[in-house]
Amino acid sequence: MGELKRNPRRTVELLPADAASARARVVKRYHHPGRVERLFDRARASEELRLLRELEARGVPVPRPIEARRTAKGFELVTEWIEGAVPLDAVLRGTTPAPAPAAQIARNAARALAAAHVAGLAHRDLHPGNLVAQPGGRAWIVDVRGARLGRGFRAPAARRDLVALASSVFERVPAALRARFLVAYLRALPPAFRAGLPELAELARDVESAARAHRREAVRRAAKRWTRLSSACRPFAREDREGFASVEVEEGALDDFRGDGFLVLRGRPWREILRAWYAAARLADHAIPAARPWVLGRSPERFAAFALPAGAAAGDPVASPAERAAIESALLDRRLSIEGSRTESVRVDASGRAWILPLADSRLVDFDAEDPSP
Repeated sequence: MGELKRNPRRTVELLPADAASARARVVKRYHHPGRVERLFDRARASEELRLLRELEARGVPVPRPIEARRTAKGFELVTEWIEGAVPLDAVLRGTTPAPAPAAQIARNAARALAAAHVAGLAHRDLHPGNLVAQPGGRAWIVDVRGARLGRGFRAPAARRDLVALASSVFERVPAALRARFLVAYLRALPPAFRAGLPELAELARDVESAARAHRREAVRRAAKRWTRLSSACRPFAREDREGFASVEVEEGALDDFRGDGFLVLRGRPWREILRAWYAAARLADHAIPAARPWVLGRSPERFAAFALPAGAAAGDPVASPAERAAIESALLDRRLSIEGSRTESVRVDASGRAWILPLADSRLVDFDAEDPSP
């Protein structure tokens, strides 16, 4: 029991059953950092409560809503805990074991989304962090913040949600499993609604193509979140240093990057350090094996520390052309390329897996952007 998720705008906590409630509850606390935006936290909690009640009444698998309330900590939404629920984003990141076979989870998630669309929901921000699965594979939609509920199925809204979800799992879910999800989704729709969408093959091509472009653009836009308070990064300020750190870095581990699993870039112009930091962030967001952003020192010393992929070491040899092939194929698929010391930038670990160094003497080129720098 305790904190489940935190970002700059919301904190989600799990409260155990007690004398007041026979079942565990989930509390979502709204605390927008902007002073003006914070004035709308009450409306956000109340609106999500209303949406959950309507969706539950229409048979959509969502957590049972309990109340929206104000406490000393802020406005909160309280829902019933879904027993054994596992967030799908944690499963995809590898931090939580899957509660059921992947195909079973995909099939049930597709059915949950189909039920939501039949009920008239347009989610607008669908990703694995909004979905959970139980042992046995049953899937639930747990976050409908910002969603809209209409009177019935709307094909354009359904397509938009399908593209957004495919985009958010593009690098972590195999294409075959994404296709099985679409099959299950179409089968779960009533025939009258299914007629409003293309046939499976055409829908799959459309969603895959749109999701690939959506994902590239989303990652490109998100690069700057690595130098501000966000779900990826947080600023820090101490007596001896200030800068930014990945959310993976625990509060007491800001100096813990001097071992074999890290590389540090220092003694260079700030623009070069930032460029390497942003490039590493984009590679990490695209799930391309590479040194990932860890700590960015801004003052008094300017430096960037990068965490190496599991199994990699700073002394790994330069990858051969054959070993670089998978990396270069993945880069091209994302409309990216390495310009400069391309050969030296790709190394290979003891298991034969290629990975990319921090791009200090080269740069990441975005074919879809006028300026290759983030």
